[in-house]
Amino acid sequence: MGSANEISTLVQEIGIPMVTALLFAGCGWYLVRYILTSIVAKITEAQSQTEKEIRDIRNNDIRELKEIIVALIDKSSTQQTDLIRLDSMLRVKFGLELDEKRIGRNPDNKVK
Repeated sequence: MGSANEISTLVQEIGIPMVTALLFAGCGWYLVRYILTSIVAKITEAQSQTEKEIRDIRNNDIRELKEIIVALIDKSSTQQTDLIRLDSMLRVKFGLELDEKRIGRNPDNKVK
């Protein structure tokens, strides 16, 4: 029981109030260290989860935007084809020459 003798010697040398203060300081230091390590772990976990959710949202948004852009391009080319077809029909009806350059630029070449 050497540790009991060391503790009693320490109490005799520096006094009970100082030993108590040192014990409270040690407990406080251990408590603060424990709290900080657990908080840092939770913050790190929450941060990684948030970053993952942000990446998922961005990927979904990018995918949706790509689908919207493809749909708009399809509609635009359809409208261009319809416009060329309408122009050709009106030119035929009124006896005007067909605009072959415009018909040649049609990406679908569906105009008859």
